[in-house]
Amino acid sequence: MLLPPELLTLPVDFDTLAFYTGLACAGTAIGAVFTHDHSDCPHDISGKKQRIAELEKTSPRTLEQNDELADLYMDIAGCGAEDSDDFDSIIALYDKAEAVIKDALAQGEDTELQRKLANAYLNRAVALNDYDLLDDAAKYYQLAVETLSPLDAAGDGEATYDLAGVKLNLGIIYRENGELEQAKTILEDSFLLYRKIEKIGLFDTRYYMATTSVQQGGVLFEMHEPLDKITDAYNRAMRLLVEVIEDGQQLELERDLADTLLDRCAAIYHDILDREFDSVTERDNKIGDILIDVGRSIELLEKQFKSGNEEARADLFNALIMQSKILMDIEKLSEGRKILDRAVSEFPDYASPEHPMLANEYAVAYESRAECALGANDADAALADFSEAVRIREELLKDREALDPEDLNLFIPQLAAAIASRATVQAVKGDKAAAVKEIQRAMDLLNSLNQTGEEGELIDDVKEQLQEVLHSIQADE
Repeated sequence: MLLPPELLTLPVDFDTLAFYTGLACAGTAIGAVFTHDHSDCPHDISGKKQRIAELEKTSPRTLEQNDELADLYMDIAGCGAEDSDDFDSIIALYDKAEAVIKDALAQGEDTELQRKLANAYLNRAVALNDYDLLDDAAKYYQLAVETLSPLDAAGDGEATYDLAGVKLNLGIIYRENGELEQAKTILEDSFLLYRKIEKIGLFDTRYYMATTSVQQGGVLFEMHEPLDKITDAYNRAMRLLVEVIEDGQQLELERDLADTLLDRCAAIYHDILDREFDSVTERDNKIGDILIDVGRSIELLEKQFKSGNEEARADLFNALIMQSKILMDIEKLSEGRKILDRAVSEFPDYASPEHPMLANEYAVAYESRAECALGANDADAALADFSEAVRIREELLKDREALDPEDLNLFIPQLAAAIASRATVQAVKGDKAAAVKEIQRAMDLLNSLNQTGEEGELIDDVKEQLQEVLHSIQADE
């Protein structure tokens, strides 16, 4: 006797397990405004170090010499202390820069020195951010805010511009830490500051207003705010990006435009999944509208990649995965399978564990294609694809110590799901002993996690589903 029809689909309810898989409204099409760019750093900084040694021996130093010394400390720290990324040395240089500036300020208040002190706080925050020390980075971003705010209030336009960028970076950290109310407030502040600068004509801040709007859209989505508020933020970002592209012919920003459109699509799609419709046709028509916009995003990303924008390649891959998932949701399995064929064949290097998140998504491509194969009653193809997904995920988890703990909490449940999915196909093909063994292995993986709260509840849900699958297999023997 064959297994019941429900076992011909994935055993894990991936919509329920939204924390671990499915479409994510990332809100990361455009990143932080302040980052460390080492591309302009000279290969030989010996001259700067020699000048530092000369100035350090000078006593007393003039204001101009203190100013130069602080700049040199920050220049070398920004390029990597001692010609390497030695964290302690970098932080020590920022300590010295701040001390020199504060000594100079003790001789009398000076707007330029205040701005330089804020810049020192900002650069230290960026360095801390680079090392994923987000709480420490937030502390120094906040110090930069406190230093720049009086200058902004006094009408210093350059300070206002810097303050907007600092608040944007700080808002991103709050978002990453799950402090959404604080992120929402400070991102609103950042947007208003950028708009203030734009209105007085000091700088063209439209790109940064778009950056902030994208982050606002992501925060509003994560706060489960009404869809119209979320889409308003993304629509504003896209209007600003289109203006910048058309005015300056900055075609490389088409990648940002495509990614923002994808974030908007993901938000609308999640809203559709949560709503009830009068008919399947009405629901499918709404999803069809999303597919049109996803297609537009893919066209933009293809154009960018063909023009030499390598960063657009990963975005293109993720867009194809998104497109395939939506097609599968409206039962267009053959179309979804074709998209997944392309994703698998054009991006084989993404299977490498060197890029964990891309490898994770590459495994998703195989899992989704296996689901399409099951829908076409092609158990052999499904088994092959689930097996490849398991292999990729096992390779990804070989060096667990190298992975971020949050990534582990994502990858282990997904490996368990892939193993269990393969087990259902093995059972369908008659190898029930192997299937039972695989389900038990998946359960052992989930039991190795010690999660509480929402994550723990989701894992418990998966365990219950696996138990149901196990009981169905055993009952069928």
